[in-house]
Amino acid sequence: MTTDHHDLTKLFAAGSCADRPVASPYQALRAMTVGGDVRLKALWAFVTLGIPLILKDGPRASDDVAAVCEADRSKMRRFLYAMHAYGLVDRDAAGRYGLTAMGQVLLPGEGSMWAEVGVTMAPLWQEAGERLPETICIGHPAILRDHVAPHALLTRDRQLATLFDMFMNGQSRAVADALADRDYSSVRTLAVAGGGARNVLDTILRAHPHLKGILVERSRVAEQAEHHHAEQEVADPVQVAYADMFSDLCPPADVIILPLVLHNHDDTDSRLLLAHVGDALRKAGPLARLWCIETLLPKPGVCTSAIDLDVRMMTLFADGQERTLEQYQELMRLAGLDIIATEALPADQTLMIAQPAA
Repeated sequence: MTTDHHDLTKLFAAGSCADRPVASPYQALRAMTVGGDVRLKALWAFVTLGIPLILKDGPRASDDVAAVCEADRSKMRRFLYAMHAYGLVDRDAAGRYGLTAMGQVLLPGEGSMWAEVGVTMAPLWQEAGERLPETICIGHPAILRDHVAPHALLTRDRQLATLFDMFMNGQSRAVADALADRDYSSVRTLAVAGGGARNVLDTILRAHPHLKGILVERSRVAEQAEHHHAEQEVADPVQVAYADMFSDLCPPADVIILPLVLHNHDDTDSRLLLAHVGDALRKAGPLARLWCIETLLPKPGVCTSAIDLDVRMMTLFADGQERTLEQYQELMRLAGLDIIATEALPADQTLMIAQPAA
């Protein structure tokens, strides 16, 4: 059984959109109410029981897995039967279960999605979703109370904060690999800011050691990054820029990458950030470009993972939102930038390449 790496993301939302032909409205609603919640909790059980690690070295019988987990054999048989249907494991002629490519993505380590499962099942995230009706009524995430973003709440839970950082780095892995495959022969300086920036920068620099890398981050993240980059196999040390891009100037660079940054902010703040980026591009020279990476909302009535992500953003970020390509084009225009090209990236993300307007 062959399963694409990114099908795991689709599994999260498999029951959340009525995007398949159904016999009745009841059937469509049942898929939304049962499928999404059950599949998320099944992923949580799969990871929490350590099944990916148990199957890491090869197929094993269901009863063997149950013995290692100290679980009920009958329930484990039923559970692995379901995991087979979900595409996390396959089953050989002897009835033994082994990890599929999708199941392997849940193994701990670089590029793993196990951290995303843990973050999504964390009480903070669960409560945020449960309070969505209140959020819709009051106009901001009910979970945040006096905070403007969930990051402030993360500082109260060190384990969750660590898991969230791992989640962000893992989320950026496939995109980072795709960016590293691009041509950088005319690029000398590369700046990256925002979600998964460290991972994106490291991946590109390893593939293109002639580049000078600049990591633009908040002070707490930047301090961690200085220690991290000292251990990386890159030819030139990475410059770590302590900057709040809403109030500080962005450092000039031939290419400035913003991975999943703008969707955290409202239009006013996004335009301000983009204006600072535009100033940096003009200082860098006429060939300097912005690479903005976001998940684009589809046209009305079409269901993609971006719809689910936008609802999640509504529950957690006071100003966060997903946008259409047309909305990003307008944001760029108002900030003095023009989108000159777009390219599809892994994990349903899109690369928007922009330059200062003439």
